[in-house]
Amino acid sequence: PTPAPAPVPTTPSPDSKPVWAGISGQVKLALKKVVYAPDQPPVEISTSVKITPDVLTLESLNAVFPDGAAAKAEGVITFQAGAPQPYDINTHVSATNFDPQPFLQSANPGKPPIVAGKFDFTGKVTGRTPSLDRLADTANVDAQLVSRGGQFNGFAGSVTAANIGKIPDAASKVGGLLSIAGSVLGKSELARAGEKTRAGSDTIKRLANFNFDQLNIAITHRAGEAATEIKNFSILSPDMRLLGGGSIDSKSGLTSILKSAMN
Repeated sequence: PTPAPAPVPTTPSPDSKPVWAGISGQVKLALKKVVYAPDQPPVEISTSVKITPDVLTLESLNAVFPDGAAAKAEGVITFQAGAPQPYDINTHVSATNFDPQPFLQSANPGKPPIVAGKFDFTGKVTGRTPSLDRLADTANVDAQLVSRGGQFNGFAGSVTAANIGKIPDAASKVGGLLSIAGSVLGKSELARAGEKTRAGSDTIKRLANFNFDQLNIAITHRAGEAATEIKNFSILSPDMRLLGGGSIDSKSGLTSILKSAMN
């Protein structure tokens, strides 16, 4: 018998009414202790939400952490019945003096965190979507992350994985021998090659982990695009300046970023 054709995937219909249908008014909450993660101290949270038939407004959402960090968010979700993408989202979030180290250590126990330091964060999420559970696939995101002092360990894992931990010492020794030989034989080219080899070995050592004065990251994602753009990645220290950019595969929307490699 002829096998039945595979069913054609169908796109879910957009919501015909907002998720808050039948609810209106204003809600204000002030919570002194909110446990948001295991083994983390409680957070103080306050919020104010206003709801009308077609608009949900997050007037404020504030969180204060015991270590002095603070986060806030505000935004508006407008619903237009009958539109192909009835939800219109415009939100802003920010955080100051946020320390990601506990979360990074929890995600990779026994390993040094990629970065240690206090961060300021600002972000904006906008876009239209047929339903709120599909927002990650239709959102536009702009985000900036800044730290004004800390330690970067992001290359330590790469050095270990590549098994080149012993290369800097060997290269330094080779560079020293080349410099000595060049000096003894009067070969300036050989001496210069030795100095460059030693400089290269020192750079590899420095990149494994180092202290920085400022770290900046800026990313932009546009709905429907195959990649999320890293517009700025820079690390500044007294004797080193790393500048870069790139992209992260996001063909399947923002939900695919965490599974993708950076180019």
